[in-house]
Amino acid sequence: MRAVVPGGLEEEGRSSEVSELREVLKAVSEFLKDIREPLESLINTLLSGMDGGKLARDVAEFYKALVESGVDQQTAKQWTERYFNERLKSVPNLGEILSSIFKERGRREFVKESEG
Repeated sequence: MRAVVPGGLEEEGRSSEVSELREVLKAVSEFLKDIREPLESLINTLLSGMDGGKLARDVAEFYKALVESGVDQQTAKQWTERYFNERLKSVPNLGEILSSIFKERGRREFVKESEG
């Protein structure tokens, strides 16, 4: 015999939903543990490429090398600005990278489930 609890939910159905929620939360917890280390490594790699001090030194050295090689200051400034902007563009977009990682992982999980 199934008892009805306040709100009209059957006790058996509610127990099943709670059990299912526990399984989902356990899977999410395991997933987060699995990706923590690779994600930290990825973020550190990306941020190291965007080290402001290193970027400033690189840009300054680029400008200095141009001027020392005989390029006039105005042209050297323009080229240096272009160099700086290209360096900024070359830094990967963290959001896009994470999105593609999660999409790929989802595809692999789907394929595993389909094959199994």
